Amino acid sequence: MVTEEGYYGNKQDKPKPSLTVNPQSPVFTGDTVTLSCDVGQLTGWTIHWRKDSNPEYTDTAFKTIKSVSVSDGGNYWCRAERENYYSEFSNAAEITVEVRPKPVVDVHPDRSVFRGETVTLTCHIQETGDWRYSWYKGGNQVNSAGQTQKYIISSVDWSHSGVYSCRGTQSEAPTYSQMSDGVTLTVSILRWTGHDQSVSQPSA
Repeated sequence: MVTEEGYYGNKQDKPKPSLTVNPQSPVFTGDTVTLSCDVGQLTGWTIHWRKDSNPEYTDTAFKTIKSVSVSDGGNYWCRAERENYYSEFSNAAEITVEVRPKPVVDVHPDRSVFRGETVTLTCHIQETGDWRYSWYKGGNQVNSAGQTQKYIISSVDWSHSGVYSCRGTQSEAPTYSQMSDGVTLTVSILRWTGHDQSVSQPSA
């Protein structure tokens, strides 16, 4: 049987992996995070991972978490194992996951308007930053990203009816927001039949 001493002489000589995380925390929901467990030039190791107080599990030396969620946050360690011999645990690497900001769309004067009115949609993002705003109708982008929060439709027509949403981008983290919930704009026409009535046209 091969003992620890057979590999490294004594316990103090046990290798200690180096654990790094990219990108550095904080990260935001939806980001991709990679943890790297480096055992040096040594080969033939199986890598064991631990998150917080959870049981260990095996994986490759490069652990990629795609589309991270808040539950992926915590402290991670790794250690290497070869023929029932274990290295020391690595340094701890902490991942902090924050919720990606989600815009809210405000519509003025109302979500139900009449032909010829001017409608202003405003994209509100609570997270401070140098945001650029993009607007979408039915999932298709309808403007070039710009620094103004407002999307103004002058003299609306039936063709402007539909579901509008927005999202923000910027150069610093978080580099993009979630997509807002869609708001439905309905354009109607006034028809005179002895008293005012409005007839809604189908959405585009």
